[in-house]
Amino acid sequence: MNRFFNNKFARLIGIFIVVMMIITMVEDVVEDTVEGFGYYHPLYSADIIKTMGVIIVILVGMIIAGTIYIYRRKNSSKTAEKMPPLTTEKQAFYQAKGLTKEDMAFFRHTMQTTKETIQHIDTTMEKASKLQAIEKRNRTITTLKAFFQDITTQPERLHEVDQFLYVHLPALDDLTQKYIKVDAHKPKSKATLDILHKSAETIDMICQKINDEYETFHQGNVNHLTTTIELTEDSLDNPSNLF
Repeated sequence: MNRFFNNKFARLIGIFIVVMMIITMVEDVVEDTVEGFGYYHPLYSADIIKTMGVIIVILVGMIIAGTIYIYRRKNSSKTAEKMPPLTTEKQAFYQAKGLTKEDMAFFRHTMQTTKETIQHIDTTMEKASKLQAIEKRNRTITTLKAFFQDITTQPERLHEVDQFLYVHLPALDDLTQKYIKVDAHKPKSKATLDILHKSAETIDMICQKINDEYETFHQGNVNHLTTTIELTEDSLDNPSNLF
């Protein structure tokens, strides 16, 4: 929430600064135009010019905002069309995990995007022998699919995998795509080969990082189980604690 607030606040400050810059530019342009044509009329007073600038900025802002809204709505509609319907059983499952209605929508949208990204990485890594070797050595696709499945069964732990979902997975998708594009160059110069080599090393490193994150995620389950066992043993040693 704090990160969202900070980003939103920063965007508002940025928009405000841009708007003020545009207003100043419009005022200067109108004043220069009026003076250039030699018009001197109360209609062209500073206050009127400023008002005109504000109106122009508002109109432009409305057009931009409308365009962004339509674009996002189309993208959201496409994602919604791909997502399976929320069943009563699944909704009850999310509620039992402590998710609100808004949490459910966010979680399902996130996991739908994650699923599509994993499928794309799977397809991309099959296109180059080097990427196939990296995938086989790290068992990347198997780990990604297992990680995805585990997150869907523990939605309350979504905040624990933010680096995986929002940093490493998109980075792996982006790098593998770029690797395929560069690998398609024929003939390959030494510089191209060097880039491919460094890219492969980075991809391999990300795959190893994802494996580490998956193990860390499961370690949380192990720790929870250990705590449960200890509490159970303590209760058995002290029967009065059972009631």
